[in-house]
Amino acid sequence: MAKQVYEQVTAALIEQLEQGVATWVKPWHGDDYYATAFHELAHWTGAKSRLDRDLSGRFGNPDYALEELVAELGSAFLCARHGVTGHLQHAEYLGNWLAVLKADSGAIFKAASLAQKAANFVAPPVAVETLAEAA
Repeated sequence: MAKQVYEQVTAALIEQLEQGVATWVKPWHGDDYYATAFHELAHWTGAKSRLDRDLSGRFGNPDYALEELVAELGSAFLCARHGVTGHLQHAEYLGNWLAVLKADSGAIFKAASLAQKAANFVAPPVAVETLAEAA
């Protein structure tokens, strides 16, 4: 039941994003929801028509682990940018991330770079000058 609700909410969130609605502005279910939503949105950016990352991997393989790390870091970047203090709750991937990081010392830099691109795709950063003008 929880997985079905999660999938329905994620599908609605992605549909709204595709329509240009900034869904995280809405009062949903607290910061933990936003952390998960940002994780899913980071995955969403990987489609061929967006940032074109390899999304073909399955749980347990290195490509999948790297994509999950990208999504989790992207979520962390978006949470920080939007003042969300939710807990990133994808600990089941830690073992796979560690295997990728041990096998490739540059993987963390690749994942962080891809995650930053994903975060910027979802919510472009606002320039400091723009913030000053708004004040």
